[in-house]
Amino acid sequence: FSLWPYARINDPRLKLDDQIILFKADAMLPPFKMGYFNPHGWLAYWVDGILFRKTFEVHPGIPHPDNNCNAEIYCNDQFVELESLAPLKILNPGDSVNHAETWDVFDGMDSMPEEVRQVLATS
Repeated sequence: FSLWPYARINDPRLKLDDQIILFKADAMLPPFKMGYFNPHGWLAYWVDGILFRKTFEVHPGIPHPDNNCNAEIYCNDQFVELESLAPLKILNPGDSVNHAETWDVFDGMDSMPEEVRQVLATS
């Protein structure tokens, strides 16, 4: 779990739980950025009845950037950013690496995956 120097653990937008982290974006409050190791392999943003979700492969036990974070969120007065991060890897000349995300958009609660509905029901 990492907080950037300008973020606060007691930020009123942040809700920490053993299984989920919820963040309610508010453009009127200062910028916020945090990262953590997300074992679930998805991040989502809910606004006006629409859900944007990105899924990614989880690599436990392999070092990641930013204090071992594979997921980061950032919010300022203009946008919200959901980031997934791949594990650190040394590349030699000619090598390559791939980090894939799948983006989904859902309209309304009925179209969402059950795991997302459960999170929204607890918030």
